[in-house]
Amino acid sequence: MPSDKRQRQRENSRARQEAAIAAAARAKRRTQIILGVVVALALGAAAVFAMQGSGDDDTTTGATTSTTKKGATTTTLPQGDPDTCPPAEGTATRFVSFAKAPKMCIDENKTYTALIKTDVGDIELMLRPKEAPKTVNNFVFLARNKFYDGIVFHRVVTDFMDQTGDPEGTGGGGPGYKFEDEVKSDYKYKTGDVAMANAGPNTNGSQFFLVASDNGAKALTASYSPFGTVTKGMDVVTAINNDGSPDQAGTPKVQHRMISVTITEE
Repeated sequence: MPSDKRQRQRENSRARQEAAIAAAARAKRRTQIILGVVVALALGAAAVFAMQGSGDDDTTTGATTSTTKKGATTTTLPQGDPDTCPPAEGTATRFVSFAKAPKMCIDENKTYTALIKTDVGDIELMLRPKEAPKTVNNFVFLARNKFYDGIVFHRVVTDFMDQTGDPEGTGGGGPGYKFEDEVKSDYKYKTGDVAMANAGPNTNGSQFFLVASDNGAKALTASYSPFGTVTKGMDVVTAINNDGSPDQAGTPKVQHRMISVTITEE
């Protein structure tokens, strides 16, 4: 029979082995728990990221430049046909995406007015087809395709201008195409002018702004295609402007929207 000393040594050795095995098991369980927490946190962060959007940087250049968001989607509605002129009364379906700029649908020798119904009143515009035929055609085409229905004034700089026309409402959206400027280098803007917002030369799409004050008119350089003038409802333009912000971001304190835009042709 083994001596008491050897017996104790064996028992101590077995105890140490069992303790080591138990410690290893505990360490393994801790590692699994930590990995589970890390995975859960990662999944939670991914969910928050998905809800908040891609987080890409916004870029803004110039007084009335539209914001550009990378990878932004404009709509889930069907794509419109840029080669078909919409009826004068407007399409039955709203379209906010097109593969290219529209064909010429207006007659430069006719008179075009636009009635913008907003949540705070109506604004009437006299358009300028002879001075800016492509820009007026684009505006009429989009309006008759119901593009502008429900779109917000996403950027409103007090004592300056009211900007709208982005179907995303972020400043980064558009109709899916761009077209060239129509502005004379010596053009002087006036209160009540309506002009295209852009992201640089020849990047017009659907966004436009209404000049809300003389200070706003003086601050503008001849970089934005003017295509109309407010003939009625300047008080509505002012009401929208009063709910804006004084900084260039122009985040509205109260966000207003266009309910519809109707074109009259004579």
